[in-house]
Amino acid sequence: MDIAVVNLGTNNIDIFLRNGNHFFTSQKKLLTGSSPIAVAVDDFNSDNILDIVVANYDSGNVGVFLWCSSGSFLSQKKFPIGSQSRPKALAVEDFNNGTFVDIIVANYGMNNMDILLDMTMDHS
Repeated sequence: MDIAVVNLGTNNIDIFLRNGNHFFTSQKKLLTGSSPIAVAVDDFNSDNILDIVVANYDSGNVGVFLWCSSGSFLSQKKFPIGSQSRPKALAVEDFNNGTFVDIIVANYGMNNMDILLDMTMDHS
């Protein structure tokens, strides 16, 4: 994956893959929750391939798309965050020095953040 773009006000993100000629392929749309607003990448299933996490503003959740083959992702796994939360931004890193990736979500108008620790998942 080379470029991931959120389409605010929609229910999708666009993925553009670079081919061997330094050009980008046609976009691939991934269905998200309502109003995706932020996107980040990391390896959520320990296969050494980047996966995608998206903050869905109007849905009040984050979704993870696992890479499953060349140019293809599995359907989004959704994770709800705090009650009445409106995710506005997110960051991924192993913040607690555990084994797996963590997600921190900043919420609009709530003066708080949600932390999802050790976000490992498999292809099932």
